[in-house]
Amino acid sequence: MYKDKPKETEKQERTRELEKKLVKELWSLLVGMKQRVDRRLVTTFLGLVMVILIHRHRTHGLLLSELGGYLLEPGHCQAGTKRISNLWHNQKWEATLIEEYLWQQGSQKVKEWWGAAERPLVIWDESVLEKPESLQAEG
Repeated sequence: MYKDKPKETEKQERTRELEKKLVKELWSLLVGMKQRVDRRLVTTFLGLVMVILIHRHRTHGLLLSELGGYLLEPGHCQAGTKRISNLWHNQKWEATLIEEYLWQQGSQKVKEWWGAAERPLVIWDESVLEKPESLQAEG
């Protein structure tokens, strides 16, 4: 049992490092969110991003109840799921918060590249968004 203590301490330290890096990377998004929604929802969002990064599985994905369990702890997965639900259903929360953040980050990177005399290129995979079925029936 005592052999597991160093491993657990190491895992906690890695988690703290990930959290620090994540806060640094998402700082402007978190500040923008805090101006619009309650700070508890911002904390839930940050925790949710961490959970997805740590526990995502490429082929199996993550269920909402799993996310809730990882957000808090397995015994409290319903409470964790409720927190996620509160975030998504908050009237002040919009996906445009993330979209604006990503656009800002991309624009900043393009400016950096142009400033360094590098030519930014975009990969175009020729994929298209499909029309919703209701519009396909009319068209």
